[in-house]
Order: sequence, then C-alpha cells, then structure tokens
Amino acid sequence: MRLLVISPHYNTFVKGAVDAIASHLESVDVIVHHNKLTDLLRFLPFGGYLDYARRFTKDKLLNFDGKPENVRIHLISKPYFPPSSKNPMAGDMFAREIIRVIEKEKIEADLIHSHFLWPSGYIGAKLKESLDIPLIVTGHGYDVYDLPFRSSNWKEKISWVLSKADAITVTSNPNKRILEDLGAKKVHLVSNGVSRIFKPLDREEARKRLGIPVKGKVILNVGNLTEIKGHKYLIRALKIVKDRGIEFTAYLVGEGHLKSMLKKLASSLGSNEVRLVGYRPHNEIPLWMSAADLFVLPSLNESRPTVMLEALASGTPFVGTRVGGIPEVINEEVGMLVEPGQAEALAEAITRAIKREWDRDAIAQYGSQFYWDRIALRYIEIYRSLIRNSDMK
Repeated sequence: MRLLVISPHYNTFVKGAVDAIASHLESVDVIVHHNKLTDLLRFLPFGGYLDYARRFTKDKLLNFDGKPENVRIHLISKPYFPPSSKNPMAGDMFAREIIRVIEKEKIEADLIHSHFLWPSGYIGAKLKESLDIPLIVTGHGYDVYDLPFRSSNWKEKISWVLSKADAITVTSNPNKRILEDLGAKKVHLVSNGVSRIFKPLDREEARKRLGIPVKGKVILNVGNLTEIKGHKYLIRALKIVKDRGIEFTAYLVGEGHLKSMLKKLASSLGSNEVRLVGYRPHNEIPLWMSAADLFVLPSLNESRPTVMLEALASGTPFVGTRVGGIPEVINEEVGMLVEPGQAEALAEAITRAIKREWDRDAIAQYGSQFYWDRIALRYIEIYRSLIRNSDMK
C-alpha cells in the first residue's frame, strides 16, 4: 500500500503517526504545505502574533530524526497573508500546486490521509477528485471545535470536506460528536500517540542537561501561548500556591502572541517563580517532562492533547481541566482534574498534587498504551478497509 499524507508539518504527532505507520506500508509520501512568508518574519522586529507565526518556519515544520527510508518528504511553499492556518485562501492555492507537484514528481498513491480538516482536509478532498482514490481525514482540535463555528462560510467549507471523506478520525469522543452533529459519517475514534522517546529519565540528569536547578519542585507546562490554553489561570493559580508557602519553579515552554502579556501578569503578581522559556525543539521535550514533578495543562478546550500523553509516558503526574478528551484519559492514579477557567480550583489541585507521593512507574506504564507503534495498528485497519471497499466499486 502506498500512502499520500497531506499535513502542515512533519514533526511531533504527525511525524510520530507517519513513522509508525510506515513500517506497515510500501511507501509514504508526505506533502507539507508551508507559508513562505513565515521565513521572512525572522527578520522583522515585531512581536505578538508574529512571534507565534515564526514557529512555522520551514526548519521548525520538518524533523528528519529517525525518518524511515520509505518515507519521502515534499515541502510546498507558497506565500499568503495573514500567515495563519485559518486563512481561507490556503485550500485552493495549495491544492492546485500540490496536484502539479504530484504530476511532475510522478507520486503514486493508493490512499490519501489528511491531517487537520483545514487546509489539509480540503486539499485532500480536491486530490481525491483528481486521483480517484480513497480519502481519510483526521480532525485534531481547533479545526473541529472552533473553525466550523466561526462563520457560515467556514461551516460550509468544513462540511464539504466531511462529505468528501471516505473515513474520518478524531482523537476524542467530544470531537466525534461535534463532527457527527455537522453531518459527518464514518467517524472513528483513534487516539493521539507519543513517540518512545518519551519515557522516564533520571530527573537529576534531565535537569542538569537542561541547565535548571537540580533541587526543588518543578512545575511544567508545554503549549502554544494562546487564549485557549488558559495560561493566565495557571499563573494566577501559581501565585495562590506560592502564597500558601509552597516553594517551586514553574517553566512554561512555548511561544505565542500572549507571551508579553503573560510575562507582565506574572510580574504584576510577584510570581518570580514563573519562567517563560520560549520555543524548545521537540527532541528536548522528553527532558522537560522527566525533569518535572508535575505537568499542568489549564486549557479552556482541547481534543486529546499530545502533551498530556507525553507527560504520562514520562511518568509525570498530570493536573488539567475537564475539557474535550482529557477526562477520557486521566484517572485519580495518574492525575487530577478541575473545571476550566478556575484559578482557585487549579491552585488547590496543584497544591494537593505537588505534595502527593505519586507512583511514577505506574504512571509511565499507563502512558505506554499510547505509544505510536500501538496506535498505528488502528490506522492500518482503517486503511485496509478503505482499500477493500475501493476495490469492490
């Protein structure tokens, strides 16, 4: 079987899925669509949103570490403004260019798998019409619970993609229900996964390699610094925890347009213990996970966040919010949950969690069910079913 993947990146969870799936297939061609303007942003002095957009330069979209030999990467760069994955022009623009590249490079495939409903799902639907092969689309998060509800135009675009897909996968039951309410058929639940680079590492050694203090409690958050991730509630909660006399250092790993605001908030609350460390490459995140005593994710909405699974696989206890697919995974043996947008409740959970003696080996064992080589088998099952059905037509 020859697979064609359409994605905004070959990194993190998409790379994890592709690399695990590749061992079961003849070949995988991954076409990554990239906004050429993001590479120019590094030369501009502006902050805010542009700092966040810099995360999508081509060097950050591609991770060739351990790439299987039967996986080929094709980067398609086109300029468009604003430099956002939510740009309504991106779908048709990239679809036309990718069809041209497929013909020029003689890429052959039996199946298309698009990651994210927009623009990859839209591109995949256009390719399905051109190539006459089955299409599977994976909805990951904002493209499911946010984008279709921004306007009637977006709802129409996403509904069209759903109608063209031969199979749709999502990572949580709440997202499955959203897409079914939009009229989607054949929606499958397939969890996010994690790479086996996430495993329990020696905490002291991890901290030394990161250059952070070996002693003391460490609280960690990894994620984009955007409103939906709820960082302001985390910083307020940490101030409450500090006022209770608990000593810790909190590291917030990630970039986003809220970075300056969050720094000011931490400063205004006197939270000197909060360090915004910016973007870190994905192969460094396992060190952060093992260095932490506690991982906290205060999101206002989620699907089944990859960072949650990475923390669990690393043996790190999790404190988060009861949103999306998080309650489907977190039980009292591996973490604690509170309602979103509640700094006091979050502070109470952090206080209890930081004082508790957790069985980190048991947490890691629980998290091991989400390794990509295990999750990939479900995708292979769906692929084979689509190919069989296609052959019968």
